[in-house]
Amino acid sequence: MRNLCMQFAITHIPIITGGLLICTCLISYAWAVSSRHVPAFMPFISDTGTFAPESCFFGQLLNMGSLLIALTVYLRHLQLRDHHSDVYAHFPRFRFLSRFSLFLGLTSALGVSLVANFQEVNQIELHIAGAAMVFGVGAVYMWIETYISYQIHPGGESRAICHLRLVLSVIGLLGFILMHVTIALAFRDYKPLDGRTVVNWIPADGGWEYHTASAICEWITAFVEVMFFVTFSKEFRRFRLAFPKLIILNEGASFESNAIAHPDDEILVPAGYVV
Repeated sequence: MRNLCMQFAITHIPIITGGLLICTCLISYAWAVSSRHVPAFMPFISDTGTFAPESCFFGQLLNMGSLLIALTVYLRHLQLRDHHSDVYAHFPRFRFLSRFSLFLGLTSALGVSLVANFQEVNQIELHIAGAAMVFGVGAVYMWIETYISYQIHPGGESRAICHLRLVLSVIGLLGFILMHVTIALAFRDYKPLDGRTVVNWIPADGGWEYHTASAICEWITAFVEVMFFVTFSKEFRRFRLAFPKLIILNEGASFESNAIAHPDDEILVPAGYVV
């Protein structure tokens, strides 16, 4: 008797993740500008989700995006573990990098949620910590995944995808560094007038040029990291996510159900493969 599993295509998950995050930022920006909560020219991304009502939209959708990032990162780990099972089983370094990359990716996903839920005007410490997790830890994640991509070529990614991920990793790291250098210089010269907050930073407050440069770096870095996740879509086309069976023991008998998946049995199978 053939055992059947529920199978789902996963190739669209990175694309949906990227589309959701980009749309969230753009809609939140338009909403905040139309509400006169932020200046139209180059606010920080998180500034556009600081004040209600757009903060509710910003926080909700970023939380959803955080979950999708975590799912994408986990599926990438399953791909490396199952599709390259021989390398994963016999090379401890590859296995360590895959697991460490999973940890970094999940940490970056958590950072997105922190940025969404702790606005800079309410809880600056956690907001900054979340931003560091998104951009700093995210940059390390991109570099490790790029290294892994080159290591498994040509059995995994195409050479073009490897090169693209390298370019995105370089831009992401440079953007992260420049973003922090310029914002530090901006706060050095920042002398707000009329009790304004940093969300409404204007040229007369001082340090505005550095502030603008930092905001530009943030937008670029965020876009680059989102596009990095989207690149996983190409490899994910070759796989389906199969939810295995739960074995239920009842008075010595066993019954099979494919309604509930056991996490230890979760596998990726090639597209078109029937379990």
